Amino acid sequence: MIYKPIYIFWAKTISILIAPYFKFFNFFRKKYDIQSIKVKTILVTEYHRIGDVVIIAPILKSIKLKFPNAKIILICNKHAKE
Repeated sequence: MIYKPIYIFWAKTISILIAPYFKFFNFFRKKYDIQSIKVKTILVTEYHRIGDVVIIAPILKSIKLKFPNAKIILICNKHAKE
């Protein structure tokens, strides 16, 4: 997919405008320690083709080793289902 230059222009412009607000409010965000949170479900999304799924397979395996009791849900394109 090729994006139109006007879309890229507006995306960059909006990013520049909201970046200072994001950085400011990020200072007040609550910090979480992943080790202290009991992870029940992990959602992995936006993998379009089977090659994407094959590439992340080792990562999914390492996530499962790190969180053995968690359920991993992979949302992908119907062509990558098998």
